[in-house]
Amino acid sequence: MVFSVCVFTSVNAHSETITITVGNDGVSHVTVNVITGDSVKWRLNSPGEINILCDENIPGTSVPAGASYFNFTLNENSPEFIYIVKIKGEYNYKF
Repeated sequence: MVFSVCVFTSVNAHSETITITVGNDGVSHVTVNVITGDSVKWRLNSPGEINILCDENIPGTSVPAGASYFNFTLNENSPEFIYIVKIKGEYNYKF
């Protein structure tokens, strides 16, 4: 299991999408910095299945107060997941 962190900061008038590719060979970005309003897109780049986990019941994962947790599985039927950043702060997740 790999730990990753995203640091989300103040509001941006022009939102962007940051893509993180994950697969059997690892992850493209371990840390990313984005602005509130941006989107983070996780994209599977290899066969198989990868679980992205961020839940209050999973040790080592966290979100800022008021932000939504996220848990999803990337596979050939669902190779992407997008999370829109609404709360600034640090998000720690595992896969």
